[in-house]
Amino acid sequence: MQSRFLNLIKLIFKTRYTTATLFLFIFLLAINSITRSFEGNYEIPYFLRLYYVGIFIMLCIIALAAGGLILLKSDADYLLTLPISKIQIIVSFFIIQFFAYSIPLLYLLTSFFALNNLITITTTIALLLFLTSLSIISFSLSPKFKALTLILLVIWLALPFFGIYYSPSGIFFDTSPFVLAITASSAAISLILSARILMNTELELAKKTVSLTSGNVKNGISFVGSKGMKAISKFYNSGFMLTLRMNLMGISRISTVRVNLKYLLLATSILSLIFVILFNLFISKYGAVKLSVFSVLPTISLLIGVLFTAGTLSHERIWLAFTSTDPALYLRQVFISRFLTVLLLFLPFSVASTYLYLTGIHEGLNLILVYLVLIPSFSSIFIFITNWIRPVQIKEETYTATQLTLRDVMIMFFFFLVWAIGILSIIQIIAIASSVFFLSLFLYLTNRKDILRNLAYKLAENGFI
Repeated sequence: MQSRFLNLIKLIFKTRYTTATLFLFIFLLAINSITRSFEGNYEIPYFLRLYYVGIFIMLCIIALAAGGLILLKSDADYLLTLPISKIQIIVSFFIIQFFAYSIPLLYLLTSFFALNNLITITTTIALLLFLTSLSIISFSLSPKFKALTLILLVIWLALPFFGIYYSPSGIFFDTSPFVLAITASSAAISLILSARILMNTELELAKKTVSLTSGNVKNGISFVGSKGMKAISKFYNSGFMLTLRMNLMGISRISTVRVNLKYLLLATSILSLIFVILFNLFISKYGAVKLSVFSVLPTISLLIGVLFTAGTLSHERIWLAFTSTDPALYLRQVFISRFLTVLLLFLPFSVASTYLYLTGIHEGLNLILVYLVLIPSFSSIFIFITNWIRPVQIKEETYTATQLTLRDVMIMFFFFLVWAIGILSIIQIIAIASSVFFLSLFLYLTNRKDILRNLAYKLAENGFI
């Protein structure tokens, strides 16, 4: 029985990660954990604690908004039909979810906690289980209920920004028994909910397939009167698909249907209004909080913008680029349309940033550049990078498309660049320089027909149909 279970774990990991990639991640994690365990506890400044909370919230947003079971098509056709114990299936699937979604959080936590006592070890395990469970729970939620849950979750996890530590993220400030109990309870409840979903994997798969199919039918687009490039623009500008190219451990997957852009614009408008109100009532009064917000907000916005647009070409049927027009013109229109869509999506935050700047908050100028220039241009460039290095086409939305390879790891290193730009954008000269550079690079790429044509050939050579 034990041998069969170990073989099952081996099969699941081998079908999702190459051996070299697994070795690399385990090696880096081991080095990080061992090094930190020998370090003593040291006082982390209040500003950095707020930054840790912001990154934790971002990871939870990714897990809930674009999470889901990491399943291959072969799992539904073969693995789930085998006479394997339900408990073994549940545990093995949970382990791969843990590895894919929680290892990045473990890197973060081991830089915050010294894992040399029972409290920090217990806290770390609770937060990891909480995040892993969120990625599983996401699989069974409808888009509307997922959006509502996400809003409530973000509000709850953001309480430490206001000096209230009654949430799992409060553990970065307060390790009192009450906060520890809240963290452990959150992990236990989410773990129970995720186990229930894993117990009914086949049913959840069927529900997901029906939901995606009906969602796409419901969100149909009329192209009457639109031809050529106008049709491409209409397709990308009328709706927005949160096309997560990969989770933070590289498993390619797409998990959302097309959402009407006006609804997303309404959501970002509400969020930007809340941001302005909170800034005037609370954030502006505390220097450390203000500093952290102007660093964390662009970082999270840039990461979300990149993550949720990087899979744009994963849905392209590249034969259209060869039969309808010049592939270079086709892809140019795709990139320009995506640039404009992202620009429109973050426009409310640009307006909010302009208001802050006009009221004497000089950091508002940095945010204006980030939202109007940096995020749209860098997101479009990242689409190009991911598809040049590791093109992956999503043929079935419910399932993970491919293994994680070292090429995916190369793409993941660009996230460190995103992270650094987001943090350093608080410095005005860096915000200006990075905005000008990436906008210039975007214009250069979209005006080089030979580069765009080679990208189309690369997509076709990698199995895009």
